[in-house]
Amino acid sequence: MERQRQWHTDKRHFKQKWEDDYFFAEISSKAVCLICQQSVAVLKEYNIRRHYETKHAVFSRYKGEVRKKKSSELLSKLRSQQATLTRCLSTAASIMCPSQERVFSQISLSRNTVTRRVEDLSRDIRDQLTVKSRDFVAFSLACDESTDISDSVQLLVFVRGINTDMEITQELAGLETLRGTTKGEDLFAAVSRVLDKYNLSWDKMVGITTDGAPAMIGKKAGLTALISQKVSECGGKVAQYHCILHQEQLCAKTIGLADVVRDVVKIINCIRSKALSHRQFRAFLDEVDAQYKDILYHQEVHWLSRGTVLKRFFELRQLIAEFLSSASRDTQIPTDKRWIFDVAFMVDITDLLNNLNVKLQGKEQIITELFDHIKAFQMKLQLLCRHLSAGKSLTCCTQTFGCLLFVIVTRAAPCVSVAVMCRCPWCLRLFDRKRNCLSLWVCFHCSVVFCVL
Repeated sequence: MERQRQWHTDKRHFKQKWEDDYFFAEISSKAVCLICQQSVAVLKEYNIRRHYETKHAVFSRYKGEVRKKKSSELLSKLRSQQATLTRCLSTAASIMCPSQERVFSQISLSRNTVTRRVEDLSRDIRDQLTVKSRDFVAFSLACDESTDISDSVQLLVFVRGINTDMEITQELAGLETLRGTTKGEDLFAAVSRVLDKYNLSWDKMVGITTDGAPAMIGKKAGLTALISQKVSECGGKVAQYHCILHQEQLCAKTIGLADVVRDVVKIINCIRSKALSHRQFRAFLDEVDAQYKDILYHQEVHWLSRGTVLKRFFELRQLIAEFLSSASRDTQIPTDKRWIFDVAFMVDITDLLNNLNVKLQGKEQIITELFDHIKAFQMKLQLLCRHLSAGKSLTCCTQTFGCLLFVIVTRAAPCVSVAVMCRCPWCLRLFDRKRNCLSLWVCFHCSVVFCVL
């Protein structure tokens, strides 16, 4: 019987004319489309032409020199992207495994190749977690729900397990996309799929951590209620926890300066909402050689972004006021000194909250360590209150309230009051179930700061 020809035994070679005819190039012995970075399975002109005519027929309008120029632009763009990644890989390889540096430099970095490599890494991590989960004597879950840019709801499921040797494994177990509703039963079904994927037994679950959303903590149809019911049916018992990071963020919102943040966001949106205004503002900052080259957007979803946004705004406030005044904008920075003092205090206190938030993050932290961070923060704020009431703010609180004291020293004004939550609001809410609000009085004649209960 005649031997059937195989495509890989044929002596086919890439033809240079295909670059201009079909916008294809030869990369790592494969024909790669310069437009979509996809490669054809068989190196034949028919396959390349079919791909071009099916997906990129609109490029037929390019003729002659214009077509050659377009092909060169696409090719140089693709090679520059790959060159950047190749340099990074080569640098890493020269440090970690110098003998394999040449192998790293020859790795194909097309879009499909990178996608396959990422999938391989994901599969390897999943296989490792599957092997480790077989030895779990107990495990707990942490679930968080978020909506991405395409309005798709994503449920992240983290697992932390322990084996008989007291070795702790903590990893992202799954990312489930919810296409329809996001009720408790939908979340429970997604969590069940994750546990089934790793063959985790319900009776070994000892804890579940979520945020305070109704779909998560509903007493009857919430995720935690359904999980508790399932674990009980299997003969176990699960403890329910509210994410301490989420609690800290919710309590931070109780600071009575919401109007300040709203005004700052309004001013930032006035500058960045229109492309022309944004370009003019960046050019203005570059012209005056400002410390920063742009102003940041405020994103409510990213908790830690608020502190950075406020600090950047505070340090650029004079330049922002000058720009808005010169451009005759409807929105202007308030000239009220009280408002400036509120912004300064908000910058300082938000920085404290961000530092606490960062300490509460990270792997391999147990609840006693989190409690220590919060308790230390509570004692620090109480110490600040004692220093403020004793008139020691300029010597003891400069690092804590740097922006506020900068305004105090550089401005002269009548005495004003700023209502703040000086006692630790989240610690008292979490453990003592009460809050205490006091007023921070600032005298700008003698630069003395003191508290009145």
